[in-house]
Amino acid sequence: MQSTFIREKQKTEKLINNWLIIYWIACLILIFGCIFILRTCEKDTNPAMAAEAYLPKTSKSISAPATTKITGTVTAYNAEECQTDSRPREMASGKEVYIGAIANNCLKFGTLVEIDGETYTVEDRMNRRYNCDNFDIYMESRAEAVKFGRQAKNIKIYLN
Repeated sequence: MQSTFIREKQKTEKLINNWLIIYWIACLILIFGCIFILRTCEKDTNPAMAAEAYLPKTSKSISAPATTKITGTVTAYNAEECQTDSRPREMASGKEVYIGAIANNCLKFGTLVEIDGETYTVEDRMNRRYNCDNFDIYMESRAEAVKFGRQAKNIKIYLN
C-alpha cells in the first residue's frame, strides 16, 4: 500500500516538474519575444542611405515631372510609440501625421509616390534596417494597418 502511494507521489512530482519546466520555457519565450518586438519597434531618426537612390542620371530639362517605376515592399503603420518614437504624431519631416503620408528612407521629403492609383507624399523615415525599396503607408487605425499587411507593389515615383 505504501509503495503504491510512493509511486503515485513520484509520478505526481515528476508531472509537476515537467509542467514547471514547460512554464519556465514559455516565460523565457515570452520575454525574448517582447525584447524582439521592442527592438523592432525602435525608430531610427538618422537614416544613412542616399536620398537620390532613384534619381535618373540625366541633364535634360523636361516640362512634365520625371517618373521612375520600381517594385517595392509596402507595409502600413499608425501613430503608436512602439511603431515610431516618443512623439508618434510627429513625422521625420516635422509635420503631424496625416492620411496620404508615406515613409521611405531614401527619397526626399515631399516626393510623391503612386501606389495602386493612390498618391502619397514622403514625410517620414523607417528604421535603418529597411532599404530604398521599402515603403510604409500611414493609416489611422492599427487594425487597418495589420489588415494591409506586407505587400509587393509596383510603385511610381514622381521625382522633384
